Amino acid sequence: MTPGERSPFDLASRGDSRVPTNGNGHQHLRTRQIDSHAQEERKRNLRLAAFCLAVAAVLIFADVLARVGQPPDLASNRNPLEGVVLEAYPNPDGRTHDGLVVRLRLCNRGRQAIFYPVHPETNLPVGQVLVRKDSSSEWIKPSGASDAAASKEMETTFRWIEIPPSGCIDTEFDDQVEVPGEHAYEVLLKANHNSVPVQIVSAPYHPTSAQRD
Repeated sequence: MTPGERSPFDLASRGDSRVPTNGNGHQHLRTRQIDSHAQEERKRNLRLAAFCLAVAAVLIFADVLARVGQPPDLASNRNPLEGVVLEAYPNPDGRTHDGLVVRLRLCNRGRQAIFYPVHPETNLPVGQVLVRKDSSSEWIKPSGASDAAASKEMETTFRWIEIPPSGCIDTEFDDQVEVPGEHAYEVLLKANHNSVPVQIVSAPYHPTSAQRD
């Protein structure tokens, strides 16, 4: 081997100057840095997802508590006859030979249709006159008066007429009850054709008065 020549062992021990001695080290370092950044990104995404889930759970729980604290849906549980208004008042023309002429107005201010029975060939709701001494007394049926609500032939004898929401009917009848105090008219109503009739009492009126209370 001539002077100045390098031994293959010298190249191996010193390393070839054309190849960086730490080249592989730099590559491993960059890989570790990329992996570290990816892990941090995944952690941030997981923390963000956990935060979003926690917020959603809190909102859902708050909504459940609010619903529990609210009363039941009034629209679905409301009595369909709750919006019925029945008014009775003496006719300004006064009495006739058949008794006191009383005007009757039945209105449906609810959200569902209601039904009332009528006498054949009339629009007068089937009902009866009630009396009481004053506002502190209970309504009673005058002696000798028939109880329309107890009629076993109600379903076949009378026609059931529908009053739609916001609908009204106006009619009149003769109050022939000669009992002092307050009078009222009681009618029968149904929420639908299959329901049991319910008795509704009008606002009171005085048979000695020819003016509306």
